[in-house]
Amino acid sequence: MDIALDLRQASATYQQYCSVELSSALGNMVYLEPGFAHGFYVLSEIATIVYNVTSVFSPQHDQGVRWNSFGLRWPDSDPILSVRDANLPLLADISPF
Repeated sequence: MDIALDLRQASATYQQYCSVELSSALGNMVYLEPGFAHGFYVLSEIATIVYNVTSVFSPQHDQGVRWNSFGLRWPDSDPILSVRDANLPLLADISPF
């Protein structure tokens, strides 16, 4: 389950999200333009995520939005999260792009 959240303030879809199920059987993928938050939820026991970006990772510019702060109904109310993701700010507390 792949999720994109629009953080571009000037966009007509600002703070709206979409979700799509990705799978090897479907052979699908998602391309996100700059200005979107990206998250995923693994629906299977095993998953391989291939994640390409347009620039070198820059930790000082790394940002995110807390998983449960923008209205998406997740498959689980208590998912396994990294320490980083568990401590991200709420959508209401971030500065728009």
